[in-house]
Amino acid sequence: IKIMANEAQYIGYFKNDKSEGYGQFITDTDTYYGEFLNDQANGFGIYRHKNETIYVGDWKNDLREKYGIEKWKDNSSYIGEFDAGEKNGIGRYTFNNGSRYEGEWKDNKIEGYGVYYFSGKRIYIGEWKNNLKDGFGEFIWSDKIYIGFYSNDKKHGFGIYYWKKLDKAFMGFWKNGKQYGFGKLINKNKIVYGKWIDDNLEVIYNNEDEAFNELEKQNLKGYEYIFLFSLDDVCNYCKE
Repeated sequence: IKIMANEAQYIGYFKNDKSEGYGQFITDTDTYYGEFLNDQANGFGIYRHKNETIYVGDWKNDLREKYGIEKWKDNSSYIGEFDAGEKNGIGRYTFNNGSRYEGEWKDNKIEGYGVYYFSGKRIYIGEWKNNLKDGFGEFIWSDKIYIGFYSNDKKHGFGIYYWKKLDKAFMGFWKNGKQYGFGKLINKNKIVYGKWIDDNLEVIYNNEDEAFNELEKQNLKGYEYIFLFSLDDVCNYCKE
């Protein structure tokens, strides 16, 4: 038993006057029980804080490392990989409102590829950066689907938006969450090619040839084959 100046206590095994092997470290706010090496938590251990945070898993030099389970007082929890004390790698975070994220983490933030299950049966599958949707992804609601690109948590770049019950689809470009630029709207097989600005249809092209000439002018020909999709094509694609 070792009692320190701040009244913290270590009870367990020693080697060369340092904590090594199994032991228990107790302060007025924290308790750790598990493996020690060189006076630090190293190996497997259980940590509890007085605010009811609990961590069960691996440690390295007093920091969470490799794999562990962490749970907080509000019933949110994380199961997954750690590196240098932070969530890094693959993990699942369950929020206290029932939402859940499963996927990649970097420096305690959602980053990389993952699936977010929102409360209300909404799902986002795709890329993340700094806790925000960023890159290519798919957002699924009960009655609609968006498949396309995001930036800073907003639709940005090319995307396809499909309203299941309305038999309606938009494929085109977005900017800061709004339809912006060239697009094609299919509404019960009625087709409109046009140019949108801030969700408003500002220019309508008279026919498909005129629309595709505009595509070429904007150097967007790489998307041309997508704009040939019919409503059935979009429907089948979204189902897949």
